[in-house]
Amino acid sequence: MNSEWTSTRGRQIPVSNARRRAALRCLERFMYPVELRTLATHTVAARNDLSIDAVEADATERMAIRLHHLDIPVLSTAGLLAYDAESRLVVYTATNVTDQYAGRSGSESRQLSTL
Repeated sequence: MNSEWTSTRGRQIPVSNARRRAALRCLERFMYPVELRTLATHTVAARNDLSIDAVEADATERMAIRLHHLDIPVLSTAGLLAYDAESRLVVYTATNVTDQYAGRSGSESRQLSTL
């Protein structure tokens, strides 16, 4: 089994990566699709215990690139989020087991209307 995946109740969930966990925790706070750079800024802030205003532009850019190329594709394939690469909008879509595992308490699945 790939070490990037964690098995939960027979289902593999790609949240063993700290950056992915931080991004999911940030993303779950938004009740609407959020722009990739906004998610990146929140993820940098959460991982470094900073305020949103203290995150530097280059740190946001580096995180956005990592999320876009490395983390979002894996999390999207796992059904934890939906991402529209053209508009760069991302939305948390996990429900049930993944909600509990990612620290989210019961809610309805959200989708991007542009997908």
